[in-house]
This record gives sequence, C-alpha cells and structure tokens, in this order.
Amino acid sequence: MSLVSVCVPLYNGEKYLRESLDCIVNQTYKDLEILIVDDCSLDDSMAIAQEYQLKDGRIRIVHNQQNLGLVGNWNRCIKEAKGEYVKFHFQDDLMMNDTIEKMVLMAKNSNLHVVITDREYIFEDGINNTFFDRLPRLSDYFRDNAIIKPTFISNILKDLGIEMNFMGEPILGLVREEVFSDYGKYDESLRQIVDFEFWIRLALNIQIGFIPERLHTFRVHGHSEGARNRVVQEMNPSHLDRIHFASKLNSDKHYEKFRKIVGKNFTETLLSNFIKTYTTSYGRKVLAKYINEDYFQYLDSIPWWKRLFREK
Repeated sequence: MSLVSVCVPLYNGEKYLRESLDCIVNQTYKDLEILIVDDCSLDDSMAIAQEYQLKDGRIRIVHNQQNLGLVGNWNRCIKEAKGEYVKFHFQDDLMMNDTIEKMVLMAKNSNLHVVITDREYIFEDGINNTFFDRLPRLSDYFRDNAIIKPTFISNILKDLGIEMNFMGEPILGLVREEVFSDYGKYDESLRQIVDFEFWIRLALNIQIGFIPERLHTFRVHGHSEGARNRVVQEMNPSHLDRIHFASKLNSDKHYEKFRKIVGKNFTETLLSNFIKTYTTSYGRKVLAKYINEDYFQYLDSIPWWKRLFREK
C-alpha cells in the first residue's frame, strides 16, 4: 500500500479536534501518516493531539517555533509530509470512513496524480448559507467518477471567471507528493482564494480525477480556519487576491497552457478589468500599499492606465 500523509494544520482547534481526528484514525485505508502541525495554539489542542498520539502510533506532531499563519502552516505540512500522497484534513472538518480508500483506488487505477471529491457543508453560528448554495460545483457537470482534462477546466474558467471557487477546499484533494515540486505549494501572497488558485494551477496542467460523492464535510462557522485569513485594512482582501490571480493567469509559467487555449487577449482583458475596477474604487495610492513597484511599472505601460490613473 502507498503511504498517505493526512495533514492536520492545527491552531486553537480544541472544540472540534476529537471529532476530526476520529474521522482519520477510523479510515478503512490504514497506511497513513497522521501529521499534526501546531501553529502555536493557545488552547488545549496540543493536549488532545498528544492524547491521540499515545493511542495511535501513526500520529506525528510537529510544533512551529513561531506562528506561520494559515497558509504558511499548510505549506509547512507539505514540507514535513513523508507520504507518497498528501491529503489535508482540517481541525474542524469531517469525512466518511472510506474516503481515503476510494481516493487512492481511483488514483492508482487511473494513474492520476490528483483526485478530488464533492462535499457537504455544516453551517454553524448563524452563518448564512446563501452564498454556498450558489457556488458552482464540479458535480454540476459530472454525475459519475470522471477524469477531467485541462481543456475542460479552461473552458469553465473562461465561462465563469475567477469570482467563485468551483473546485472546492483543500480537504477535498489527494495529491501525489511530486506535484508540489512540479507546480508549487500554496501561494502565501493570497489570502482568501488560496485553495482555488492552487487547484486551478494543477487542473490546467494535469488531468485530475473527480469523485462526485460528498465524502467530505466542510464546517462553516465564525471561528473556522478560513476565518484566520488576515484582514487587510482599506482594501478588500478578495479584490487584491483577484488582481494577483489574474496577473498569474496572464504571465505565470504554470498558466502557459491556459493562455494557449483561451488566448492571451482573454487573460490580458481579465487582468485589465480587475485593475481598472479596483483602482477606480480605491485609487492608486491604496493599491500601492499591496502591489509591488515592479507590478506598477507593468501597469504604467498600459495606455488606459497612463491615461486614466496618472498621478497628478
């Protein structure tokens, strides 16, 4: 059997941690490294993790010497993982007992480096589920197990743009270790669409397997991992993220295949529209706090930018 590293990035997760770890230790697929990486928790999370470690020798605990933040801790998990496959499982989320078995089986049988599944949501603390109900899903397109090609994802992205995450959260995926070497880890310059950009980066370069069963349950509440994304003063983080993402689509080497499929004009227009919209809303001085000078040199070469937003 192939070793799967199940990564649990941990930060103040005492409330749901037992339930979450039970989902891992009770998996029908047994060849697991259960890697808990603690990002300087201040509650009883570590005591719970150590309690489980005494009962299950597959559990390994890593302590960060300083707080790395949400995405930094995800990448620390990847760095520490020893398995042939890496799978995330957050401190407050759930999965069916046969989830990993089904994902590994599809990866092996179809020679795939990435497999993702559909998911359920649990809404707590008065969270409004309207936004999540409107999110497009890959299961809208596939009713059975499927191998999804980069051209298909390119067409969805061209139709839907980068406003909504139709791929899903990090916990939904099983990824072969070498994929991170080939295409990179999570982009720590992003704050709110980190997982979406990562899945798109992979799916535009390699085939991915999709299991339409809702094998995972993603918990949405005011203190979920996603709520740890740092607040950026003055500028909405999701707006800044979309400028960065559109810029990567337009110039990053990992999106070269996408540009060939949809045409460079599409990515340039997408980037220009985001910049024009947010510069009009915030002004160049605000954007300059979050976009480096090299990028503004690129902007200054765009005729409409020079015409409309030249500093007075």
